[in-house]
Order: sequence, then structure tokens, then C-alpha cells
Amino acid sequence: MKSTAFFQFTKTSLTVICVFSLLLIALNTSGALAEQQGTTALSSNSGKSLNAITPNDTIEANDGVANDGFAVAISVWGHRVLVGAEGQDEVANSAGAAYIYEFNGVSWNQVDKLIANDGASYDYFGGAVALWGDVAMVGARGDDGLTGAVYVFNYNGVDWVQVDKLTASDAASGDMFGNAISLKGNRLLVGAPRDDDNAYNSGAVYIFEYDGMDWNEQPKLLPDGAVFEELFGSAVSLDGDRALVGAYNGKNPSNVRSGIAYVFHFDGINWIQKGKMFASDGAETDYFGFSVSLSGDRALIGSHGHGFYTGAAYLYTYDGNNWGQELKLTSNNAELDDYFGTSVSLNHDRALIGATRGDNDNMVDSGSAYVFDYNDGNWVQALRLFDNTGAVNDVFGFAVGLTNSWLIAGSPGTNSSKGIVHIYLDDPVYQDGFD
Repeated sequence: MKSTAFFQFTKTSLTVICVFSLLLIALNTSGALAEQQGTTALSSNSGKSLNAITPNDTIEANDGVANDGFAVAISVWGHRVLVGAEGQDEVANSAGAAYIYEFNGVSWNQVDKLIANDGASYDYFGGAVALWGDVAMVGARGDDGLTGAVYVFNYNGVDWVQVDKLTASDAASGDMFGNAISLKGNRLLVGAPRDDDNAYNSGAVYIFEYDGMDWNEQPKLLPDGAVFEELFGSAVSLDGDRALVGAYNGKNPSNVRSGIAYVFHFDGINWIQKGKMFASDGAETDYFGFSVSLSGDRALIGSHGHGFYTGAAYLYTYDGNNWGQELKLTSNNAELDDYFGTSVSLNHDRALIGATRGDNDNMVDSGSAYVFDYNDGNWVQALRLFDNTGAVNDVFGFAVGLTNSWLIAGSPGTNSSKGIVHIYLDDPVYQDGFD
């Protein structure tokens, strides 16, 4: 299960800026993006290029244009993928859209395009997405003056149809409800990182449960000891009766804004805060908690600002009583400004971590993603994914998805931010012999 947050915002206004845009600006790069898209390669720990796994597919929006931001958010379930394009302009400027793809046994094909029935300029519909079976959820953090909303679509056997629009019962302008979402079964988590209940921009997370007819709001999650501008709810992940919430501007015990994360357990009646996580070596602007993923007794938390933006991801485990830090993951070829940990996805004994400024084999900072496997009691880097024809600002790995069958990485910056998604069949036969 995974979810990541894809925005940053100013302290003095309600201006919303897509994080992939911030990454491009912060890196002081310029010039047009590459207009070509070639084969996406895999490499071993040594960095040696490999033949692409079959099927090595890429998907794009059938009507995609520059600045759509296609692939800022990805969710995969079975042989379906839901892709957000928050900058899409069909309805209005940056009203946004989301696209659904299905695998037919040979290739991935677009089967529908989702738009809000009340879409308006700068809704950023598609900035967060979640897919579970025949239900698709799409966040629109900009809806109604950045109050935010989540749209519910159901598949009726022929088409995907909007059936509901979820908002907070105590909604307020600027809360950004729907910035991050995570769906599992009949339960939905919705982040509102600028909610002010605890303190200014301290954040909140809303829970909705489906009773067979409607999605009903439950008591919302508020962390103990939250501080102003903590941004609790900037990333969320749900797995059963557990919820993991990122607050990437939170303060660690040393009063440093390195970022924190919280885990909650549902006891059948109430959600109880069971842990408050922070990096043992956290520093200012590490952005720990910018991305989070929860799978069983493991929690993976991205910290792309760590070590002068080299980045890291931290793995925590639950021993039946407490959540504790198990280890810190970094790439074998780590460099400054790799932004490793921008996105994370955890599935049992496998982790996929995006590094949006990692090099390809041509030493271009187009982005990459890393696969780590848990074998014989150790986590080891197994694969590196990248586009060998990628260009600076592609931000390959900005969003990632992982299942038992698929490895997925989005590149929202490709082709002047038209965007593209790379999909790999996760076949064990390809996981050995990469020497």
C-alpha cells in the first residue's frame, strides 16, 4: 500500500505549487525537455545496463499535451493502473484528470479518462489517486478555494462513473483535503495537511468507511503534540487496521524540523496513536515523511532531503508492542541531489524507492528507482530502474507503484511535462543472474 504527497506550499499565501515543479526550479536547470522516449532499462547493483523485461511497457494519455503533469500520482491494483494528471486542461486550467489503464495479457491500454463533474480551474484533480477493485478515488486538493475534495468513481462493467464527492464535515478554505489518499477495501484515508485544529497548518487525516451504500466520515485523526506547520497528512498509507501518516515538516525530539511520521492502530472502536517516528540521524529539511508506505508490520518512510538531498528511506518494524527503526536504506551509487526517497512503495519483502534526480547510464539526472529485496534477514538492493534516453527534469520515479506482479515508475516531467509511466512485469526469472 502506498501513497505519496506531491505538493509544496508557501507560508504566506494559498499558492499551491506541484512538487515536481519545485524540484525543477530548485535544481536550477533550464532548457526544453527531451522529446524522445526510448527503452527503459534495468541495471544491477553495478550499474550495468540490462535488457528490458517483458513486457516493458510505457503508457501515456491518449490526449496528453505539455504541462499535463501526467504521472504525478499512480495507483495499481491487479491488472489496472490509475494515473493522475493534475495539470490537464480539458475542463479548465489545471482542473486535472485521471486515466485508467488495463493489461490485456499483451499490452497496457487506456480504457477511460476520469474528470470531475464540477471541475474548475486549479482544482488539481488527479494530484492524488487510489484504486481498489472497481473503485477509483481521485483527490482534488484545490477544489473550492483549496478546501479540497475526493471524487469516487465506480466501474459498472462498461464505464467508470462518478458516484460521489467526499468533503470534510468541518471543511475550511486552504485545508487541502484530498492532497493524499489511501484506499483499502471499504476504508479510505484522506490527508488535509493544512487543517488548523491543533495549530496553524498542523494538519489532519480523515477516515471514511463504506457501508454498502455510502462513504461515511469517521472521527478524524489528529496527532499528539502537533506543532504549527507540521503538515500532518501530507502523505498517508493504509493497511487493514493500521494507518501511517507523514508530517514532513514536523519537529523531532531535538526540536529540528527534519520531519516525522505517525502510526495509528484501530482497536475496533477507536484509532489509537501507537508510534511517532523520526530518523535517528535527522537534520533540518530532510523531509522525513514526505512519502510513506505501510505493509503489515513494516513501515517505509522517505526522506529525500537527507544528506544534501542525496536522500534516504527508513524502515520501521512492529514487534507486537512498539514500532522501531530497523534500518536506513540508501542506493549503492548515491550522489548529492539524487532525491532518493521522493516516493516509496512497500509490498511485503520488496521495496521500490524513487530518486527523481538519479543518473541513467549516460550520467543524466533524469531520475531512477531502486528495488530492494529482503533475503536471509537482510535488505539488499536488487535492481535499478531508469530510462537510458531520459533527460534532465524527467523526474523518473516521482511516483512509484509495486505489487506482486508489477513495478511501476512515473516520469511527470518527460516531454515538457506531458508525462509518461514505465511499467515492468515483476517476473522472478529476471531477478537472478544480473552479473
